[in-house]
Amino acid sequence: MPSIKIKKENDEKKEKERQMQQPGGGGQGESQQQPLINKLAELRLIRTLQIRVNKRTTTLSQMLDNPADVIGQAKARDLLEQLQELSKRQESIESVTRKTAAGDKAP
Repeated sequence: MPSIKIKKENDEKKEKERQMQQPGGGGQGESQQQPLINKLAELRLIRTLQIRVNKRTTTLSQMLDNPADVIGQAKARDLLEQLQELSKRQESIESVTRKTAAGDKAP
């Protein structure tokens, strides 16, 4: 009788290990990986947004009267509006990045 009990315990142990290794088979390993996957996806999104802002900044700087001017004063109304919108996007990216670095949930 003791050997049947040991065999049953071994079978249960193997089944639990198999469930933990299967995708979607809720084990503690998956619950630990999910926050890391979410954080990685969030960082990739932040990076993509930052790249877009950088490219748009470069494009708008080339539209200035004197693109070689480091300070680059924009005078055209539509260009000013685009730069202000770009500034708001950059502030949002900065805010989300700081929250992510601090470990808070981003809105």
